[in-house]
Amino acid sequence: MPIREFKCNECGLEFETLVMRKDEKINCEKCGSGNLDKLLSAFAVHGAHSADNKSSSGSCSSSGSKCGSCGSHKCSTCSN
Repeated sequence: MPIREFKCNECGLEFETLVMRKDEKINCEKCGSGNLDKLLSAFAVHGAHSADNKSSSGSCSSSGSKCGSCGSHKCSTCSN
């Protein structure tokens, strides 16, 4: 049951809501419109480069790291 972020294309409100099923119809909390865009949450973006992806020296782990495709080998400068 993830919390999803949406932006209403009618009134511009950005809001979060708990989505119980992926086929659930979500409407704007302000105007009731169903004309919404799903937003990429800041948590999802930040979570891709969590502390678990870094070694104690601040370098990326080469064993299955999500930022292993980055050429910088330092998570703090990785653009992925």
